[in-house]
Amino acid sequence: MPKILFCLLGFAVFAAAAAAAATDVVVISPGENIQAVVDAHLPGTSYLLAPGVHRLQSVAPKDGDSFTGEPGAVMSGAARLGPFERQNGYWLAPAPRASASPTGSCAKDQYGVRGDICTYAEDLFLDSKPLRRVAEPGEVEPGAWYFDYDEGVVLLADDPRGREVEISVQRRAFHGAARNVTISGLVIEKYAAPAQSGAVHGAEGAAWTLSHNEIRLNHGAGIRTGAAMRIVDNHIHSNGQIGIAGKGDNIQVEGNILSHNNYAGFSTGWEAGGAKLVRTTNLVVRGNCVHDNTGTGLWTDMSNIHSLYEGNRVFANSSEGIHHEISYDAVIRGNTVFANGHGYDSWLFGAQILINTSQNTEVHDNHVEVARGYGDGIALLQQEREDGRFGEARTSGNRVHGNLVVYRGENGVSGAAGDYDNEALFSSGNRFYGNSYMALGGDQAHWAWGEAVQHRTRYRTWPELRRTGQEADGRLELQLLKPLDRNCANMAVGP
Repeated sequence: MPKILFCLLGFAVFAAAAAAAATDVVVISPGENIQAVVDAHLPGTSYLLAPGVHRLQSVAPKDGDSFTGEPGAVMSGAARLGPFERQNGYWLAPAPRASASPTGSCAKDQYGVRGDICTYAEDLFLDSKPLRRVAEPGEVEPGAWYFDYDEGVVLLADDPRGREVEISVQRRAFHGAARNVTISGLVIEKYAAPAQSGAVHGAEGAAWTLSHNEIRLNHGAGIRTGAAMRIVDNHIHSNGQIGIAGKGDNIQVEGNILSHNNYAGFSTGWEAGGAKLVRTTNLVVRGNCVHDNTGTGLWTDMSNIHSLYEGNRVFANSSEGIHHEISYDAVIRGNTVFANGHGYDSWLFGAQILINTSQNTEVHDNHVEVARGYGDGIALLQQEREDGRFGEARTSGNRVHGNLVVYRGENGVSGAAGDYDNEALFSSGNRFYGNSYMALGGDQAHWAWGEAVQHRTRYRTWPELRRTGQEADGRLELQLLKPLDRNCANMAVGP
């Protein structure tokens, strides 16, 4: 055989073997070092995580790797604590400290003071329930805990005997710059992700796909996005700050449930709740159910362009339902948005759909309901803000049409208001037309247009609004529909 042919055949055999190795499914059992297994295999390998708790694992995948969990497979960033001893009325145990520095901005306490306890990344779990972290030992009571960094111990009031006590230590389950990574069928929980950082942290990578995972009980964000990330059919809930955070082009968020996020008490005006994305292009947020988050449900803030919100069900979030802020061309259509704003309803903040200092947004064919006693409808706001990547920060060219807005009480306003350059706000192509409204009475002031400054905004009745030229073909009915159900319509998400 000629030498060159022998070499070619040898290379072909090697290439075939390498390809076979890359496509073999590698099973990883609890207790194995996942990163060491990944390091020993070629890019593009498929990994199957066996049932059980894969504790304190942090993985930097290679290009094309996929990670699938068998039913019952859990990746946990928490360490078990114990034994405990009784001392001075507390239960004490030594505890490891997370490496992350404090980050973020906390909500004000009942006295209006903004502390910093939410910025520390460790959380303590008693039978998988996060306890409330306090800043002083004297504040420890049932349901609360304190970390004495000087002594390296945690203090509890609850009796830990016969119960599982864990503390989050590891920062990230998945991270790194790999491309085309797939993560599916896993429970990912209890990571000490700092604020604005994700337990699944794809910010440096590209084209990651996350599907049918349950991502919960992580201190910062459940997921930090990267370019072209697909987040599909996941249950993302009960995270300390927010469900999804990040930036990047061509991101898809579809079919997920995002609920009960921000247990750690971050400031809702800073960043907390269901999802907040910045500096995106061609973002698609479709068919998600977003509810009961402490903060905004879905939020695009700062230099987003060509965003699409479609077919989402957004309810019972403490701040706005859908908020498009300091951004550009967007479409918000076919969403059901109701009962948001119960925790923050000042001026037109707390709207079900809020367009804030943004241009060229079309809001149409949405079903919006304002709860009795709190919240607003569909609102445009203009404030003095820094310009973004695609031009001046202003509220202009926004079109609100074909929506149904229901007011269940005497409160709630739709329309436009500003605390900066109002003359431009009302002369720059913003329009409300062809919308239908339902209210309890025809003399209620549910609309804002003109003469609109934050602390002295004049709200208008239906005839007064129409005299401004808005809603010439709109309709007001003095009846209400049956209240909407607060559920996610049997969505199939998670492992």
